[in-house]
Amino acid sequence: MTGTSGTDNTGYVNDLPGTGRSGARGAVRETGTTPGGTPYALHGTGEPIVLVAGAGGTGRIWEHHTVPALTAAGRLVVTFDHEAADEVELASTIGELLTSLELASCPLVGHSLGALAVQELLLTDPRPAGGAVLVATRGRPDPVGEALARAEDACARAGIRLPPEYQASVRLAQNLSPRTLADDRAVTEWLDIFELAALTGDPAPRPARLTVTGDPAARPSRHTLTGDPAARPPRHTLTEDPAARPPRRSIRNRLAELGRITTPLLVVGFADDVLAPAPLGREVAGAVPGARYAELADTGHLGFLERPDAFHTVLLDFLATLPPDRPRSPPCPLIPPLTPPCPLTPPLPLGSPATTTATATVTATATGTVHVVHVGEEAPASWAAAVYLCGPTPADPAEPSWRPEAVAALRALWRDAGTLTVFLPEPAPGGSYPGYADQIEWEEDAMRRSDVILFWIPRDMERLPGLVSNIKWGAWYDSGRAVLGTPPEAERMAYLLHFAESIGVPVERSVARAAGAALRAVGQGSPRTGGERSVPLPVWRSEPFRGWYAERTAAGDRLLDARVEWYTREGDGAAWLLTVTVAPGDGSAHAVHRLLSAQEQGLLM
Repeated sequence: MTGTSGTDNTGYVNDLPGTGRSGARGAVRETGTTPGGTPYALHGTGEPIVLVAGAGGTGRIWEHHTVPALTAAGRLVVTFDHEAADEVELASTIGELLTSLELASCPLVGHSLGALAVQELLLTDPRPAGGAVLVATRGRPDPVGEALARAEDACARAGIRLPPEYQASVRLAQNLSPRTLADDRAVTEWLDIFELAALTGDPAPRPARLTVTGDPAARPSRHTLTGDPAARPPRHTLTEDPAARPPRRSIRNRLAELGRITTPLLVVGFADDVLAPAPLGREVAGAVPGARYAELADTGHLGFLERPDAFHTVLLDFLATLPPDRPRSPPCPLIPPLTPPCPLTPPLPLGSPATTTATATVTATATGTVHVVHVGEEAPASWAAAVYLCGPTPADPAEPSWRPEAVAALRALWRDAGTLTVFLPEPAPGGSYPGYADQIEWEEDAMRRSDVILFWIPRDMERLPGLVSNIKWGAWYDSGRAVLGTPPEAERMAYLLHFAESIGVPVERSVARAAGAALRAVGQGSPRTGGERSVPLPVWRSEPFRGWYAERTAAGDRLLDARVEWYTREGDGAAWLLTVTVAPGDGSAHAVHRLLSAQEQGLLM
């Protein structure tokens, strides 16, 4: 690699105990400057990936969450600072960085202006990119965005310096989701961050509460109020000489051009983003052949900081599809591409209650389909796998359910050629619950047919106690089909977690990761139809059942229904008791059999 390099001597994330090297959460950190004058930082080791920040241009904004997640996944992460005024200038900076660091076929992740710059690079010189992730992006201007840009340029030209408190409150509303804004403690912390940014001219300050490593008091000051302002690199902010700031270039409509992109592409939209509205990102994904699209609920323009776990799930899943060291053909889309100028269809987001289930009960994924079945609805006639989403439902209609996020994560991760059926014990948008007895019957039937029962229990004893979920957990935790998800802050979960650990139930701390664990438990689906759907995969795949079923089908019998009476793990295998109802091939009356598989002796009954 060419350029001037060395270790970061500012103490920003240095002085990791016991390492003797600088880094974030144990990742190697080296810094340098390209021949073109771009300061960069390297984190971790492995296959390289470049993160491109938006307006303001500090690479440190990725270090709160994304750098640790990527280095933990075995990636060499490159971040850099820039002062680009538009996407063309920033694309040139990216190209020079890739050339000077000798990074070939390297995935690029761009946010906001950074995403526009990655678009520009893919259109003008796609050779350096082995894959691209466009976060909070657009392919055309919109009236709100243009008005905001004109307003900021007018303030800059007039030499207006808005009070830091005012800037902070505006940035708060522009960048965060309503869910974050409803959290008083989170709002207080974010106000501190935005106000410090306004005071220092540093777009991504790191107050002590967000520092990744080390004792903040022991580190030298960097971009803080007590640091030396002369030591700070210049930024295009309202604290500078307005005459020195170039006017902002208007975003052009490039949707028609995007069809020329052949680089594997993922577009990530944030459902509550007012600066880069999610539908505009969906347009970009629809314009690029083979592009994938994911949308995260309860996220604003800084969604990768608001909900990092969900963001990292879709990011790492996409990166896993890219072979190392060489470009690849575009993957099959998660959604059918839109061909401009077709009217924009409603998005299929990662988690929007208003659109995820309403616009497409059956959704195409990269290779198969996902069929959502709401409470009271009939299940499809066949499927390759079935997952039941079990857990408390908010009683307050204003509080969003967690299930749309889980459904969207399952959509994004499902890779089987067959259909994944997802049972939701909630009514479809605009619908209503059936009678209580009918609801219970539907839920019990759906759970017994499911291959995995995904529990998500975000227990809050005042707001969402989830007491019924305890009963269902007790009924299904040892079924061999349970996955338990619960956030770290959930209350009174120790007992459930104890039993999950004692019998090896997978446990995850975010909805997206719990969805991933559910599909890992499914593995490769197996097509089943009619009564076969009542045999969950752990039994369906077992040799005793396969042998019995082969004999019955050879005799012309037809499986009408089945019920697992009990299931337990035995070493590397399992024991189970299955009640089956069969229609004999000779036309005689239906027969009920009980099949017992235990002690590695095949069927005993």
